[in-house]
Amino acid sequence: MNFTSDTSAPAHPAVIEALASVNIGMEASYGGDSVTAGLREKLAALFETEEFEFWLTASGTASNALALSCFCSSIGAVLCHEEAHIARDERGAPEFFSGGGKLQLLTGFGARIDREALETALGQINPSFVHETPAEVLSLTNLTECGTAYRAAE
Repeated sequence: MNFTSDTSAPAHPAVIEALASVNIGMEASYGGDSVTAGLREKLAALFETEEFEFWLTASGTASNALALSCFCSSIGAVLCHEEAHIARDERGAPEFFSGGGKLQLLTGFGARIDREALETALGQINPSFVHETPAEVLSLTNLTECGTAYRAAE
Protein backbone atom coordinates (compact mmCIF):
# COMPACT_ATOMS: atom_id res chain seq x y z
CA MET A 1 0.00 0.00 0.00
CA ASN A 2 1.10 3.54 -0.71
CA PHE A 3 -0.45 6.36 1.33
CA THR A 4 1.67 9.13 -0.20
CA SER A 5 -1.29 11.00 -1.67
CA ASP A 6 -4.86 10.33 -2.70
CA THR A 7 -4.10 12.24 -5.90
CA SER A 8 -1.60 9.62 -7.09
CA ALA A 9 -3.97 6.65 -7.00
CA PRO A 10 -6.75 5.76 -9.44
CA ALA A 11 -10.31 6.76 -8.57
CA HIS A 12 -12.42 4.12 -6.86
CA PRO A 13 -14.90 2.46 -9.26
CA ALA A 14 -17.81 3.92 -7.26
CA VAL A 15 -16.44 7.43 -7.92
CA ILE A 16 -16.16 6.76 -11.65
CA GLU A 17 -19.69 5.33 -11.66
CA ALA A 18 -21.06 8.39 -9.82
CA LEU A 19 -19.35 10.75 -12.27
CA ALA A 20 -20.62 8.80 -15.27
CA SER A 21 -24.18 8.82 -13.90
CA VAL A 22 -24.33 12.63 -13.96
CA ASN A 23 -22.43 13.05 -17.23
CA ILE A 24 -25.58 13.25 -19.35
CA GLY A 25 -27.26 16.14 -21.10
CA MET A 26 -26.51 19.83 -20.88
CA GLU A 27 -26.13 21.55 -17.51
CA ALA A 28 -25.38 25.09 -16.41
CA SER A 29 -21.79 25.70 -15.32
CA TYR A 30 -20.10 27.37 -12.35
CA GLY A 31 -22.38 25.92 -9.70
CA GLY A 32 -25.64 26.35 -11.60
CA ASP A 33 -26.02 22.62 -12.27
CA SER A 34 -28.44 20.18 -10.65
CA VAL A 35 -25.65 18.18 -8.95
CA THR A 36 -24.36 21.27 -7.13
CA ALA A 37 -27.94 22.22 -6.19
CA GLY A 38 -28.44 18.73 -4.76
CA LEU A 39 -25.22 19.02 -2.78
CA ARG A 40 -26.32 22.41 -1.43
CA GLU A 41 -29.57 20.80 -0.18
CA LYS A 42 -27.67 17.99 1.54
CA LEU A 43 -25.23 20.42 3.20
CA ALA A 44 -28.10 22.67 4.34
CA ALA A 45 -29.76 19.67 5.99
CA LEU A 46 -26.49 18.51 7.55
CA PHE A 47 -25.59 21.93 8.98
CA GLU A 48 -29.23 22.91 9.65
CA THR A 49 -28.92 26.27 7.89
CA GLU A 50 -29.39 27.87 4.50
CA GLU A 51 -26.81 30.58 5.32
CA PHE A 52 -23.54 29.23 3.98
CA GLU A 53 -21.27 29.19 0.98
CA PHE A 54 -19.21 26.29 -0.33
CA TRP A 55 -16.74 25.71 -3.11
CA LEU A 56 -15.85 22.44 -4.79
CA THR A 57 -12.10 22.22 -5.26
CA ALA A 58 -9.84 19.88 -7.18
CA SER A 59 -7.36 19.11 -4.41
CA GLY A 60 -6.64 19.21 -0.71
CA THR A 61 -4.07 21.95 -1.29
CA ALA A 62 -6.69 24.13 -2.98
CA SER A 63 -9.17 23.41 -0.18
CA ASN A 64 -6.70 24.24 2.58
CA ALA A 65 -5.31 27.36 0.91
CA LEU A 66 -8.71 28.79 -0.02
CA ALA A 67 -10.16 28.08 3.43
CA LEU A 68 -7.24 29.76 5.18
CA SER A 69 -7.42 32.74 2.83
CA CYS A 70 -11.01 33.34 3.96
CA PHE A 71 -9.78 33.97 7.51
CA CYS A 72 -6.20 35.18 7.19
CA SER A 73 -5.56 38.57 5.64
CA SER A 74 -2.47 39.56 3.69
CA ILE A 75 -0.96 41.06 6.85
CA GLY A 76 -2.01 38.28 9.23
CA ALA A 77 -0.56 35.03 10.50
CA VAL A 78 -1.78 31.46 10.75
CA LEU A 79 -0.39 29.82 13.87
CA CYS A 80 0.41 26.16 13.19
CA HIS A 81 2.83 23.44 14.25
CA GLU A 82 6.17 23.41 12.46
CA GLU A 83 5.33 19.92 11.13
CA ALA A 84 1.75 20.79 10.14
CA HIS A 85 0.55 19.73 6.72
CA ILE A 86 -0.07 23.35 5.71
CA ALA A 87 3.55 24.18 6.61
CA ARG A 88 5.24 21.15 5.02
CA ASP A 89 3.09 19.97 2.14
CA GLU A 90 1.32 22.90 0.49
CA ARG A 91 4.25 24.51 -1.38
CA GLY A 92 3.39 28.05 -0.26
CA ALA A 93 -0.24 27.88 -1.39
CA PRO A 94 -1.71 29.25 1.89
CA GLU A 95 0.61 32.26 1.75
CA PHE A 96 -0.13 32.81 -1.94
CA PHE A 97 -3.92 32.66 -1.67
CA SER A 98 -4.02 34.88 1.41
CA GLY A 99 -2.05 37.49 -0.52
CA GLY A 100 0.97 37.24 1.73
CA GLY A 101 -0.37 35.92 5.03
CA LYS A 102 2.34 34.27 7.08
CA LEU A 103 2.55 30.81 8.63
CA GLN A 104 3.92 31.25 12.15
CA LEU A 105 5.44 27.92 13.14
CA LEU A 106 5.08 26.64 16.71
CA THR A 107 6.77 23.74 18.46
CA GLY A 108 5.47 20.75 20.37
CA PHE A 109 5.99 17.01 20.74
CA GLY A 110 4.49 14.66 18.15
CA ALA A 111 3.45 17.51 15.82
CA ARG A 112 0.97 18.79 18.42
CA ILE A 113 1.24 22.45 19.36
CA ASP A 114 2.59 22.80 22.87
CA ARG A 115 0.32 24.91 25.07
CA GLU A 116 3.23 26.98 26.35
CA ALA A 117 4.45 27.64 22.79
CA LEU A 118 0.98 28.87 21.84
CA GLU A 119 0.69 31.04 24.95
CA THR A 120 4.13 32.53 24.26
CA ALA A 121 3.25 33.29 20.64
CA LEU A 122 -0.04 34.91 21.63
CA GLY A 123 1.65 36.83 24.45
CA GLN A 124 4.18 38.36 22.08
CA ILE A 125 1.51 40.00 19.94
CA ASN A 126 1.22 43.76 20.40
CA PRO A 127 -1.91 44.88 18.52
CA SER A 128 -1.01 48.56 18.93
CA PHE A 129 2.30 48.10 17.06
CA VAL A 130 1.57 48.77 13.40
CA HIS A 131 4.39 46.53 12.14
CA GLU A 132 3.29 43.49 14.15
CA THR A 133 1.91 40.49 12.26
CA PRO A 134 -1.38 39.75 14.01
CA ALA A 135 -2.33 36.12 14.61
CA GLU A 136 -5.66 35.63 12.82
CA VAL A 137 -5.98 31.84 12.55
CA LEU A 138 -5.00 28.83 14.66
CA SER A 139 -4.63 25.63 12.62
CA LEU A 140 -4.87 22.40 14.62
CA THR A 141 -4.33 19.22 12.63
CA ASN A 142 -5.97 16.18 14.13
CA LEU A 143 -4.66 13.54 13.33
CA THR A 144 -1.26 15.13 12.92
CA GLU A 145 1.25 14.39 10.19
CA CYS A 146 2.98 12.16 12.76
CA GLY A 147 -0.18 10.15 13.47
CA THR A 148 -0.71 11.62 16.93
CA ALA A 149 -3.99 13.09 18.12
CA TYR A 150 -4.91 15.85 20.52
CA ARG A 151 -6.68 14.60 23.63
CA ALA A 152 -9.84 16.40 24.78
CA ALA A 153 -7.92 17.97 27.69
CA GLU A 154 -5.42 19.48 25.27
